[in-house]
Amino acid sequence: MNILIYSKRSAYRDTRFGGAETSLRLIGERLAARGHRIYYLTSAGEAASEPRRVPVPNGVDLIVAPRFESSFTGRVWARLLGKRLARRRWMSRYVGALISKLEIELVYTHYELTMIESLIEARVGRDFKVVMRMAGLKWYERSRDHERKKDRYASAFNAVDSINYNTPGLQTLCHEKADEIDFPLRPRDEFVADIGAFAERPAGDGGSRPTRDAAADSAPLKIVVATRFSHYQKRQDLLIEALHRLPGECAVDVHLIGTGPELPRIEAMIAEYALEDRVRISPFLEQAALWNELCEADLLCHPCDYEGLSKIIIESMMVGLPVLASDVLPLRDYVEDERTGFLVQNTPEDWAAKIELLARNRERLREVGRAGSVYARSSFDTDTNVIRYEEHFERLLGQGKHRSV
Repeated sequence: MNILIYSKRSAYRDTRFGGAETSLRLIGERLAARGHRIYYLTSAGEAASEPRRVPVPNGVDLIVAPRFESSFTGRVWARLLGKRLARRRWMSRYVGALISKLEIELVYTHYELTMIESLIEARVGRDFKVVMRMAGLKWYERSRDHERKKDRYASAFNAVDSINYNTPGLQTLCHEKADEIDFPLRPRDEFVADIGAFAERPAGDGGSRPTRDAAADSAPLKIVVATRFSHYQKRQDLLIEALHRLPGECAVDVHLIGTGPELPRIEAMIAEYALEDRVRISPFLEQAALWNELCEADLLCHPCDYEGLSKIIIESMMVGLPVLASDVLPLRDYVEDERTGFLVQNTPEDWAAKIELLARNRERLREVGRAGSVYARSSFDTDTNVIRYEEHFERLLGQGKHRSV
C-alpha cells in the first residue's frame, strides 16, 4: 500500500507533540517495516515556500509542506475568499497534487478540521481513502456552543471513509456526546484500534524502574503528572485540592509537567494553599527526560474528565510505574482498579483519601505496578497492533473504487 500520514506537528520535527503525533509516527514506521510505502506529511517547523523531502529513520519518507502564508500571502483570490477558505482551497490543491504524484491509496490523519475538509475536496476525481483517527472530544467541546462549527465537524466526520477510535470506551463516549448535542455522527465505517506506546526506551534494562525496597517507604511519595494544562478535559485542579486536604504527616513530592492556558490558575491555587514545598512545575520534557522521570517516580496521577488512550498512562505502565487515574469511561478500558492500576472518583476528597492510602501501602503500589507492566507490554505491543491497521486498511481498499460526491 502507498499511504500518506498527515499531522501539522510531528514527532520528527517538533519538541512539543502529543499522543496523536506519537501514534501516527509509530503506525507509519511499523507499516513501513512490513513493506508498505509510507509518506509522512507535516507542515510545522519552517516557513518554507517549497515542499522539502527530509530523510528520517525507520523507512518513512518525511515531507515538510510549505506554509500557506509563505505561498499565498497577498494573492487576490486568497484575500477575496478569506483566510480559512483560502487555506482549505490551497491545502486541497497541494495535497491532491501530492496524492496523485505519489499514487497514494489511503490517507491516515487525526481530525484537524481544515485538513479533513481539504482531503474530502481533493478526493473528488481521485481514487483514495481517508481514515480519521479519533482520540478525544475536542470536536465536542468546540461544537457544543457553535452551531456552524458543529455542522462542519459533522459533515467532515460523516464524509471520511472510516473513523478509527483508539478505545471501545471512546467510541461509546463519542456517540453519547454526539447525541447530547444533536450532533449527527453517522460515519460510513468505524473500527477500534491503537498502535501502542512510544517505541524508544531508555538505555539499559529496556526502561524498567529501579527496584524499590522497604527502606525507601518512609520517603515522600513521588508523584508525577504529565499532561497539558487545558481549559477542558484535564483536571490538575482536582489534585491540588486533594493535596490541600492531605494530613501534614502524609509526605508527598509532586511534579507537574506541561504547559497550557490553565497553568496560571493552577499556580495561583498552589500559592493560595501554600503548597510550594510539595509541588513543582516544569514545561514539557524531551522524551528521554520524561522516561527518566517516570522511572524515578512512585506514582503517576492522571486526573481528567475524560480521556482516549493516554500515552503517558501506557508508557508509565510499561516501565512498571503504577497509575492512579480518574474513574471515567475510556480509562476503564485499560486501567482496571487494583489490578493494572488504580481508579478514583473525581472529587478532591476521594483523590486525597486514595493518595493517602497508597502512600501508606508502598508494597501494594509495587505489586500493581508490576501487574500493570505485564498487561501493558502484552496489550500495547506495536508490532502486533499494526496488523490490525494493515488488515483494516486493506479491507477498505478492497471495497471498490470510491464514488466521488
